[in-house]
Amino acid sequence: AVGGEGTILRTTDGGSTWMSQTSGTTNRLWSVSFTDAATGTAVGARGTILRTTDGGSSWVSQTSGTTKWLFGISFTDAMTGTAVGSSGTILHTTNGGSSWLSQTSGTTNTLRGVSFTDAMTGTAVGDGGTILRTTDGGSTWVSQTSETTNTLFGVSFTDATTGTAVGRNGTILRTVPVPTGIDDEPRSVVPTQFALYQNVPNPFNPVTVIRYNVAVGSDGVVTLRIYNVSGRLVRTLVNRYQTSGEKQVSWDGTSDRGQDVATGVYFYRMTAPGFVKARKMVLLK
Repeated sequence: AVGGEGTILRTTDGGSTWMSQTSGTTNRLWSVSFTDAATGTAVGARGTILRTTDGGSSWVSQTSGTTKWLFGISFTDAMTGTAVGSSGTILHTTNGGSSWLSQTSGTTNTLRGVSFTDAMTGTAVGDGGTILRTTDGGSTWVSQTSETTNTLFGVSFTDATTGTAVGRNGTILRTVPVPTGIDDEPRSVVPTQFALYQNVPNPFNPVTVIRYNVAVGSDGVVTLRIYNVSGRLVRTLVNRYQTSGEKQVSWDGTSDRGQDVATGVYFYRMTAPGFVKARKMVLLK
């Protein structure tokens, strides 16, 4: 948990006890996102971005390139994350925050919350009922109709189509898949079987997209990892609990340490409850 004057609190027993951590800043921290027990990022006032890779024993300041206040942060894996803030600020990283690049939001409204379900698909919310959506990792953000002018403070999606936003005056907004078809009968919006698809493009340089399905009724921990031809782990793209649905994640040819990997053959392997599958891909430089 994060808060005023650089406060960071940590629990390892479900909240029975909370221990204070040293953030190294007195700036207010507004949001925090962890992808595993050790790796997390916090954001706050005046462009503050802090990073830990040891569960918060140490927090290191990163260069955000802005003095805008940052109110929301969402990471989908250890390397890929998005921060949002005042005046429509959106920052994106694909290397764990070693560098943050500004994206065009198309709004000057303050953005106060953001949620990504994979490296490509995310939603940001903010002042005046602002809701923005991306399906390409933030290269483009599209405004959506919220039917409210209340400030929206937070948003959370469980998959690419199902999410909830909350805001001022008790506002709660919900979006779910809409059935289609002239008979208006509900139709399946989630896959009935697990699947791991061939990455596109393949061969690739510098980025490729991997699509996969989590079968209905099989919610659980999903992992998607990349290995070299020697069987050594190169990058963990997904390692978290996921609900059923169609998913996708991108890989930019870097390792978990943010280093560029060599040209060659790589294998990506997906595991899920009752499902294991691997495929081959080629990186060309």
